[in-house]
Amino acid sequence: MPGSALHYLVLLILAVFPFQWLGLDVGTSKFDVSNIAFYMFAVLILFNGNSIQWSNAFKLFFVTYITLECIMFLVGPATLPRFASAFVCLSTILVVFGSRNSLPINAKPAFYIVLIGVGLVAGSILFGYLVQGQDRPAGLMAEPSVAGLILVGTTAGLLLSSRWAPTRTRARLSILGGVLFFGVSFFTKSTHILSFVVALTSLGLLSRSINLRTLILGGIAMGVLYWLFTYDPHYHSRIDVQDASSNLSLLSWLQGFDQMVASFWRYPLVGAGLGGTGQFEFYSPYSAELAFLGLSELNRQDAFSGLFRITIELGPVLTAAVLCGIGSRLLQLWRATGSGLLPVCEESQAQVFLFTFAFTLVFGVLLKEPTYSRSHFVVGALLFSIVPLRSVIDVPQSVVQRIAGNGR
Repeated sequence: MPGSALHYLVLLILAVFPFQWLGLDVGTSKFDVSNIAFYMFAVLILFNGNSIQWSNAFKLFFVTYITLECIMFLVGPATLPRFASAFVCLSTILVVFGSRNSLPINAKPAFYIVLIGVGLVAGSILFGYLVQGQDRPAGLMAEPSVAGLILVGTTAGLLLSSRWAPTRTRARLSILGGVLFFGVSFFTKSTHILSFVVALTSLGLLSRSINLRTLILGGIAMGVLYWLFTYDPHYHSRIDVQDASSNLSLLSWLQGFDQMVASFWRYPLVGAGLGGTGQFEFYSPYSAELAFLGLSELNRQDAFSGLFRITIELGPVLTAAVLCGIGSRLLQLWRATGSGLLPVCEESQAQVFLFTFAFTLVFGVLLKEPTYSRSHFVVGALLFSIVPLRSVIDVPQSVVQRIAGNGR
């Protein structure tokens, strides 16, 4: 399969990712159209093995992962549908991540496709709020929280990538677009403002784009936003940590944390296996509080947090390996900006936008969006894996290997 076909399939995945109401229901899971296209993408990678090369370290990790998860399915608590759904989702993501240095992507068309898609999401949210009178519109997305994550991810990408804009006008338009998308995100009442702050701050520091003055001004702005949030009942209920009984998000988070801790004792090192979240008995005082409110099953099957879920299912060892993989990609941004591989130009701006957008989605999933089969998860993982972070054409191979950490 020629690389151009893979490239066009990437663009197709990005084009359909905002339409979460389109998909295929399989058991208790709903697979978005972009997820189905993503699985096809991973299969084509495997059939295109002659041009795809995995490092020895990744081969060892992948074989260990497959072996352990098959064993845990036989002895663990997961049902076949839950195991199969989680196994397909995570395995295809790992295939793409392991092949990332061999995969083609043209950042500029991907940049514009993402912007158009998020623009449609923003427009549908405004329509839902202003015309249909919805209190928390989700637009084209499945949930308001996810819609907010998409919007703040776009905001973070536009703000940070403006540093690489080739003209002052383009930089100003990028900043203006970021502000507008951020404003629309408030209609979703999503608490992914934390994902926005973490992504923008961490990538700003790693890309050497943020100085002390920017950090101080940003901190003041966040303080003002926090103060404004206290006047909205929904936001206030989510950020009030003094009374857990009135904060459903906090109760769910604490219950998920207790489930993760229980998995350490019940399934040490290797986890409960894919699909095992919520399938074994554990004690949490917060489960009783949720049951008292008539919400005994709230987030029990997904642990509320993506990080909690993968730790429960993969165990601490494989989870640590996954986090190291994420960390290695973040370090590539630091090396690329320090080695001059991202000069000020349109291609660099597109790459930084896509990488920032993707990392915001990945962090948001780890924070509180743990469903494997939705488009924001695979799109975040896809772009975070394959955006090259290199817009200079003629680069010595030794420099490229140093940026990539000598072999994925």
